[in-house]
Amino acid sequence: MYPETTDYETIDSFDNADLKGLEKIINDLKSNAPYIQWDTSWHDYETLSGEITNYVTLKVPLEQYDDAEEFYEMYTSGEDISGYVPKGRFPGVYNFIEGEWELNKSIVEFIDLLSFLDHELYYATQTPILELLNL
Repeated sequence: MYPETTDYETIDSFDNADLKGLEKIINDLKSNAPYIQWDTSWHDYETLSGEITNYVTLKVPLEQYDDAEEFYEMYTSGEDISGYVPKGRFPGVYNFIEGEWELNKSIVEFIDLLSFLDHELYYATQTPILELLNL
């Protein structure tokens, strides 16, 4: 579903005391912003007193960091996130309508037009549109 990536950026970290609420946070983030690849990593470290303790980092792919950070800040501050629209690499591509993400109407109309042109050109020339365009 998501592109392969190796570069992640940390959004937040949680120590042992915070881990109880982490599952709810992850579920909220994934259900309200499914287009962001929310991920976690478990880490161990040794304190100054020699005690081994651990924490979890919440991370996202580097290319989604700006949208994820903005969304996460809204989420943690208690703002209404139900109508959040990403402002990242593809602004205006999707619209949030009646609780669902939908492709922008102009894009859908453009796809329909291309499909119509492909059909008409093929009918007239018996040649696929990509061949006619030398693509």
